[in-house]
Amino acid sequence: MALLMNSFRTFLKINFLFLISCNSPEKINIQGEKKEESLKISSPLLSVAAGNQALIIASINVINQKKDSSDQNSICFRFPCRAGIRIERLLDKGPLFKTPENLSGITYVEFPFTLLPTNKDLFPELKKQYPGLKINDKFEAVIQSRMALPEGVKYYIYDYKKIE
Repeated sequence: MALLMNSFRTFLKINFLFLISCNSPEKINIQGEKKEESLKISSPLLSVAAGNQALIIASINVINQKKDSSDQNSICFRFPCRAGIRIERLLDKGPLFKTPENLSGITYVEFPFTLLPTNKDLFPELKKQYPGLKINDKFEAVIQSRMALPEGVKYYIYDYKKIE
């Protein structure tokens, strides 16, 4: 019986060590290659990506001026909310985040708080204010992936910080 208990303890220790080693952070460059190293993120946005989110550094390539909603009361009916971004670095990602297939290409994302500077007139309940983004602006953001039909995956950015 003692031999069985020792074997079981050894089994648990090995599995515990295996789980810890499998959870090591990794950096991913724009070619999609994984590079093992210690992850040091000094971002106020996100220290470790959770769920279906990732932390990125990107730039705005194109802003879609088309009204994105049929609801005339929607903020995205009145102001641009959709942009094509180029992801320059994928700093961290959660286990459920769906990485864009062409990571070095243009990825279209929704900005539910618009691409304009936010203020109390547009969003009276919003505690954090955003500076707005224009073409060629570089920013750090938390991007979220969601499954959508028929598109497959849609991306959203709720939180970002402009990089000067």
